[in-house]
Amino acid sequence: MIFQTRLFLQLLAITLAFLTIFAYSVIRYTETAFEEMEAQREQAQIAQVKHQYVRFNDEVVRRVENIANTDMTLRMAMDLARPQANKSIYVHDAIGAAEDQKLDFLEITTWDGTVISSTPDYSHVGRKNTLISAKMDWSDSPAFLDKQRLPDGDALLLLAVRSIRAVGKGLYIIGGCRVEQNLLSSAVVPSDVRVLLYRNFSEATFAPSDLLDRTGVVPQAQRLAPLIQQVQKSKQRTAQTIESSGQSTSAEAFYALPLSGRNNELLGILLVGSSRGDLSLLTRRIESFAVGFAIAAFVAALPICFWLSSRVFRRRGYTT
Repeated sequence: MIFQTRLFLQLLAITLAFLTIFAYSVIRYTETAFEEMEAQREQAQIAQVKHQYVRFNDEVVRRVENIANTDMTLRMAMDLARPQANKSIYVHDAIGAAEDQKLDFLEITTWDGTVISSTPDYSHVGRKNTLISAKMDWSDSPAFLDKQRLPDGDALLLLAVRSIRAVGKGLYIIGGCRVEQNLLSSAVVPSDVRVLLYRNFSEATFAPSDLLDRTGVVPQAQRLAPLIQQVQKSKQRTAQTIESSGQSTSAEAFYALPLSGRNNELLGILLVGSSRGDLSLLTRRIESFAVGFAIAAFVAALPICFWLSSRVFRRRGYTT
């Protein structure tokens, strides 16, 4: 092999190495930059959903306080504080109050926790509400998650409790809204973000029918089973990217946030999913551009490398 050929191949090898490093650097830099931007956007969406959850919590408390602070409730408390008061005349009061404040669940109990009015399940009247047995001060307590059996089945509710005192006794107002219907339908997110709720009624097992979005049961819920089961075990916030049918353009980055009840039991998991389709498509385009540019530059370098090797060969007068 003559010197000119060896020099030509060396120049090509140097050019190829440079272009390979250049293309790889462009791809890695752009991927990292866009992933950081996407991560910041996803964190902003998570913060927004958490803020909406806190607002929903405050709204439930406000609605229950509105019932507790009415003159009608005060008169009821004073009347029921009398000896041998007739509780039956108030048995339907919870219905109208719940409708006025848009509550899905409402119970009015006496000071000892005996339910005197309840909606939507009237069969609770006369029973003891176990929440009141704790005799705790509910005056400034926030709303909390609780599992309640309603006429149409088990439901995950955000409950608030407020009390009103009269003649040494008083009443407790226990009201709440269904999380799956109210929170999911009110969540304001971009079109490529979706908010899901898993009702953890089956403890450590995964039940596809308990994974809901604003329209009902989530299709292909089984894809999220590993993520949900991981949260069930750790009870910690977890992130995972899930692809559908092995296609990166259909990938979603999910953040799972555990929701606990009053006794720190895991009652629900809030999932915020952000589509990675646009990011994957943009990354592919950048990769194609970088590779295409490198190939074009390499082809353009061929005559330059040949000219340089010929010039050096002629100037030095090498023949071997």
